[in-house]
Amino acid sequence: MAPPITRRALLRTLPLVTLLACARPGASTPPASADLSWLVGAWRTESEGPVTVESWTMVADGSLVGESVTREGGLRVHSELLSITTEPRALRAAPSGQPPHTFPLVEVGPRRVLFADPTHDWPHYVQYERDGDRLIATVWGEADDRPPAVWSFILVP
Repeated sequence: MAPPITRRALLRTLPLVTLLACARPGASTPPASADLSWLVGAWRTESEGPVTVESWTMVADGSLVGESVTREGGLRVHSELLSITTEPRALRAAPSGQPPHTFPLVEVGPRRVLFADPTHDWPHYVQYERDGDRLIATVWGEADDRPPAVWSFILVP
């Protein structure tokens, strides 16, 4: 007969169970060596109004570093420092001078990546998806009235 599960053992597994619950059925397991080189480049929003440029560069160890800058009327209205680490594979974001927050990688496919942290205030999810010279960045939360925020980018030549 197996010994009963202790409260301490249960609490130690809770973060893993929470992370696994975020994954969608049929989702691929995110390998640490996932190729995210398709993010590299400078991306500019296509919409009217504020213009956001997000730039990604790959460094020697396979990590990516990025910066997102939004300008309106020639003024910088928002900026964010970004990185995608290799060990563990995760997105680290520091918006407009706030402390950085880490979103673990939970799903990866060819030209699509999803990071999630359901314990974060907002957003809980950050997704990038590339289609040719277009990149869609989407952030959203669960169980709130806030709609997803979506940025549609084109690759800057």
